[in-house]
This record gives sequence, structure tokens and C-alpha cells, in this order.
Amino acid sequence: MLANCREDTAIFAPSERHKLLKNAQAFAAELSSRAFDTDRTADIAPDVWTDFRFSGLAMSPLPHEFGGSSLWDPRFGAELCAILRLLGGADLSLARIFEGHVNAAGWSAVTEHKRRSKVSREARVMVRCPQYGAPTTRKA
Repeated sequence: MLANCREDTAIFAPSERHKLLKNAQAFAAELSSRAFDTDRTADIAPDVWTDFRFSGLAMSPLPHEFGGSSLWDPRFGAELCAILRLLGGADLSLARIFEGHVNAAGWSAVTEHKRRSKVSREARVMVRCPQYGAPTTRKA
């Protein structure tokens, strides 16, 4: 029966994004207790960044092949919105930094996809063009 389920919907094994959401909830709870000091000093304490990294949020926007959760991907918009709401409710300044982090990861991933597509198109052109030594079906 579970053979037809996607890995991230299996009942018995929480998905990577489910674990990330749980970590984000715990991080937001801790972050909330520090928000007053962050606002008062206009400085995010170094241990907040350590906790941010250990929660998995720092890597989460990156594609899977780079150790992330691909949270930048529009397919995971619901998870991203939930995490942004949690962080925004705890400390809006850090939530905005995280949002920028997600945007940068998404921009990088889209740029890389476009680069790979361009290389692929150029390779197809090279295969078809006689000046590169490959046969072509077009008549000159």
C-alpha cells in the first residue's frame, strides 16, 4: 500500500520538511524569548545564528544536491510560508533575513537551471552545425 505513496507523505516516516517544520517551531520558540533583546540592541546574538544553523533552516533553501531541502522550490511554498509565519511571529528581522536567504537560493537555482539549459541548447546546435565537424540534415 505504501509503495504508491510519495516518500514525503508516508505515515510512518516523517518527511524531511516535516522535521524542518518541527525544528523551525522549536527555533521560533527560542527566538521569541530573545526578540526583545534583539530589538533593544539592534543586534542578533551570535548564538542565534548557531541555533539557526543547527535547526536546519540555514541550509533548507538550498537544493538537495547541496545538502538542503529545496525549500526555495515553489512546490514547497506551503512549508515555506509556515516557516516564515513562525519566524515572523517570533522575530520579524530574522524572518526577513531568512526570506532573503530563500530568495537568493532560489535565484541561484533558477540561474543554474538556465545555464544548464543554455549549455544543452548550445550542445545541440554544435551537433547540428557542420563547422563543428558534426553531420547536419540541413542542405547548404
